Amino acid sequence: MKGTTHIRCKVGVLAAFLAHPMYQSNEDLIREAKTFVLGYHTKWAYAFHLTKDEAFEVLSKCLPDITRRQQSTGMWKRQNADIYTYGILRALKHAGLLKQDIFRYDLYQNFREKTDLISILAMKNIINETNINVENVVAEIFSTQRKNGSWYNSLSATCFQLQILSELGINTKHESVISAIRWLFEQFYEKFEGKARTWKFDFENIFLPDNYAAEQKGFQQVAPEHGKMGCFSSLESGKGSFIRGNPAITTAIALYTLTKLGYRNDKRILDAYENLYNIRGFGERNGEINEYNWCNGVYKPNSVRYDLNRTGISFDDYLHIVKERKTKK
Repeated sequence: MKGTTHIRCKVGVLAAFLAHPMYQSNEDLIREAKTFVLGYHTKWAYAFHLTKDEAFEVLSKCLPDITRRQQSTGMWKRQNADIYTYGILRALKHAGLLKQDIFRYDLYQNFREKTDLISILAMKNIINETNINVENVVAEIFSTQRKNGSWYNSLSATCFQLQILSELGINTKHESVISAIRWLFEQFYEKFEGKARTWKFDFENIFLPDNYAAEQKGFQQVAPEHGKMGCFSSLESGKGSFIRGNPAITTAIALYTLTKLGYRNDKRILDAYENLYNIRGFGERNGEINEYNWCNGVYKPNSVRYDLNRTGISFDDYLHIVKERKTKK
């Protein structure tokens, strides 16, 4: 759901890292996430991925703008306003800043008047209503699950549905949830060698589905408000090693989902996190590392800047060289 799920390259990967206790105190990742929230007024909901204290710090700075941009309907934005507003309210509640008296308009009226999925999520998780009937929406979600456990044979769709089910209070002991988690782990590769249109690559510990068309179609079924996401990765057609998109993104989506569902200590999860962190790219400004990224450029083997592991130069070594260069100047 746009506004509550964050999936594009760097922001999707950062959300996955910040979901895992091993990375929640990483100052570089926290700085990147804070910069993202402060730099884009449409991304306030992203503060949900920070710790409570960090979310409070960053959203307190944004609060005047947040209150100013609230519309008379009580919502934010016009397109997909319910989804976007739910994301903002969730982040504000997480930060301890959700107080009706600081806003000009009723925060909850629109949600109280409807019974769709987002309204039910808001009533349950934001307003804390205790008599919410989730059976119909849960049944509707499960009605489109495939026999193999997935939704539409799509990793992203399956992850999104599992996240929603978790928010609705469906736990991991549910038979259909167990089946979906099993399918997700079947998309895990301990080692993978492949090629794209203009480059070859090798990966370790990634999540990669096997049908690009199914991946895209499934994603559109569950989150049409996002539009097409060409950077989602998959094998072209289930055969061979030709890959489309960015495997860091599908890996991050799977890691975020499975970590939230309680699999944070699974060896496959830990190994995938470690590998994902090690293949980060970065930007340099004035002799300092100022940005991480996980875009497709990370995997081009001819660039020292983007592929430190395969050149034999570690990130720490590179950072040391950069700082020495700055000192000499």
